[in-house]
Amino acid sequence: MARTERRWYMQRIQRIKGFSANSQGFTIVELTLVIVFMAVLIPIFSYLLVNTYQDSLYLNDQIKTTTQTAQALSLIEDDVRNAASFESVKPAQYSDFYGPRSAGSSGVEAWNYIGYSNSNMVLMTQNYATNVNGLSNDRKPLFIKPVNFSCQSTEEVLNRLKYLTIYFIYNNTLYRRLLTDSRICPGDTPIQKQTCPPYIADSSKDASCQANDEVLLENVTGFSTKYFQISADGTSQTIESTFSPSNPPPPDMVLAGANYVEVTITTSTPGGGESSTMMRRIAKANS
Repeated sequence: MARTERRWYMQRIQRIKGFSANSQGFTIVELTLVIVFMAVLIPIFSYLLVNTYQDSLYLNDQIKTTTQTAQALSLIEDDVRNAASFESVKPAQYSDFYGPRSAGSSGVEAWNYIGYSNSNMVLMTQNYATNVNGLSNDRKPLFIKPVNFSCQSTEEVLNRLKYLTIYFIYNNTLYRRLLTDSRICPGDTPIQKQTCPPYIADSSKDASCQANDEVLLENVTGFSTKYFQISADGTSQTIESTFSPSNPPPPDMVLAGANYVEVTITTSTPGGGESSTMMRRIAKANS
């Protein structure tokens, strides 16, 4: 009876420990094969996982760049459609390294129409100033303080106040600058604020500066504009073909007849370096 009980207890202990009388462990060969298999599989799995993650990041960067480029073009389109005119020459208020012609004395040649090429990295429009943004029902135009009339004169004898919008590239970044007119009637406050380069210290900025230039898009490798004159019958010709190279108009009148512009932006995706180009043709409504 004691032997039977002892055997029963031994079987009980083996079951409790999870072993049976006939159980066997892994052999050395099996363990070696498993280790070798895992040593091969883990690097492959890690490589695929890292590549998938990097591809996901790159795709996100592409989507982000495309979205930001479209947003920048939409802002440009809004300014162009509401522009009173295209500008071809604008002296700088100070030595401005942002301008493509910054080598000019004290920056006087900084903003200048320079023809149709990839080096043409400036778009300038004159727009009408308003008291609030375009989404408000209270939006109204503002007027220049007249010399021979009071600000209470009828609007027919007052000139509408304008501001200059400059789109330009500096260090592969697309900026938007606003230059406002200070000849304003008392009590009127334009929604548009004059901006300046962010690199200028606050203590050195011109007194008219109210904000930094707006950053619209980074990783820009090309920004070009091409102007057209479209007649009432739909005939289109480039502005440069409307005048003789031997007898061109004054610099400030080169784009006087332009009522249509083609804007092209080329960007590179961070990390991947692949280029993407978006172009938009925009008609100026105030022709």
